[in-house]
Amino acid sequence: MNKPGELILHPFRERRRQRERQQTIVRARYAGGMVLGLVAVHWTKKLVKRIPGVNILAIPILDMVPTAIIGPALGAAVVYGVDQGDITAARHKVKEVYRDVSRDVNNAVRDLRMDILEMRRRQAESIDRLLPELEQQVTSMERQATPALEKYYAQTQRQVAQLKKDLERGSTDTRLKLKDEEL
Repeated sequence: MNKPGELILHPFRERRRQRERQQTIVRARYAGGMVLGLVAVHWTKKLVKRIPGVNILAIPILDMVPTAIIGPALGAAVVYGVDQGDITAARHKVKEVYRDVSRDVNNAVRDLRMDILEMRRRQAESIDRLLPELEQQVTSMERQATPALEKYYAQTQRQVAQLKKDLERGSTDTRLKLKDEEL
């Protein structure tokens, strides 16, 4: 005899199996449609290329049509159209999806544009805050560096003057004096 739990779960299991069977059938139909679409596009291209006169114009155009992409897409579109009872159903579905995707992309672009404008505003504020600080630091560094540079400049001038005097007198001890002063 069946357990009470099995009686309750049995209808759910059966529905799940039926759904799985239906999904398998749908997958098989779409796979078959994709294969048939691939074959149909391949043979159509091959036949059109063999028509004299037309092939001269058709070959460059047909060579731009990727059979491996267009064939399965066309086959799946035909299966979808047959399922919906309207052969142009895939076209309508693509337009609907395109509208949705286009709307989503436009929303994302608008959001990104707003984010970029906000980032630019923040950057301008940061620059406005930092510029006075940087100017103040440069002025402070100038105040600190100028006396030191003037001191070393004056010291260098004295050393050059001393060197000139020593050279005029013919002394060779100048190098020793300069080294002693540096130490």
